[in-house]
Amino acid sequence: MNESEIINGIKSALEKLKENDKFLLETHQYERTITHKLAEYMEPFFKEFDVDVEWNKGLDGKDQKMRLHGKDVWVVPDIIVHNRKTGDKFVAIEVKLSRASTPVIEQDKVKLKEYKKQIKYKYAFLVIIGVSKQTGESEVIPI
Repeated sequence: MNESEIINGIKSALEKLKENDKFLLETHQYERTITHKLAEYMEPFFKEFDVDVEWNKGLDGKDQKMRLHGKDVWVVPDIIVHNRKTGDKFVAIEVKLSRASTPVIEQDKVKLKEYKKQIKYKYAFLVIIGVSKQTGESEVIPI
């Protein structure tokens, strides 16, 4: 599976989210609630992998950490596509709602770059989901 196929899978999942859970987008629900539903809709596109939300453990059961701005921080991507049994890390996704500020979005871009560099995810994406008046306007940004 290449980057273009991954983007198409995420976009298809975003369409399902918009079709089936528009209420969540229109009523300013919490990012984690929306992220959970998006991950569910991603599962059919990544059948050979596990799709999880807020995953923070390594195979050894310990919290994963990385260096960011000179500090050790926990690694907790919003959504990951991986193999739970082997520890293979395929895709890390950070999700932001369209109302997020530019500095918050930029910070997630930095985290995603480091997920690839330090934690060895093969792909990383920032997904911006339109809410309220921007419902249904989403963007998938490869990092």
